[in-house]
Amino acid sequence: MKRWVILCVITATLSLGCSSDDDSDISALGYISPGDFTAKTLNTTAYSFSSISESCTTITPHCSAVFYYGYVYTFVFAGFAARDAHATPPDFNLKVYWFDVFLPLGTDITRNATISLMKDNHYYSTTTPITVDILDQYDGTYKVTFKNAVTVGAYTIQANDYITGTRY
Repeated sequence: MKRWVILCVITATLSLGCSSDDDSDISALGYISPGDFTAKTLNTTAYSFSSISESCTTITPHCSAVFYYGYVYTFVFAGFAARDAHATPPDFNLKVYWFDVFLPLGTDITRNATISLMKDNHYYSTTTPITVDILDQYDGTYKVTFKNAVTVGAYTIQANDYITGTRY
């Protein structure tokens, strides 16, 4: 019985001695914590999805678009997103992302992307090859133009549909 008590005490001591509240090693691996995000002023926002009946030609409190690149946990993602939240809950939200080591710029960029679409409180998602042009607008924004039609659930993103948004 005495050996079990000593074993429990040693185990408890080692457990406490090896634990740490220091998360500095987590950020080195690319984990995101709430404090990592900073406020960003959105520049020009515009998007047009003809067959989805969604468009925005100016930045408003309910309309926004961003391009992003960075770590989520230990994976590097690139992508873009647009939303129109003039209704509660938001009635349009599009996210397109893929694994990549950078946010590519140029024409005829083909990636195997995950596309998540929320429209009128219905959610759809697919992973499929897309071909896009991603061009720097030299004002703090990028513009992506779809080169091929992509079906996501009940909706189709058409060739020439586009998003212009701030790089985050």
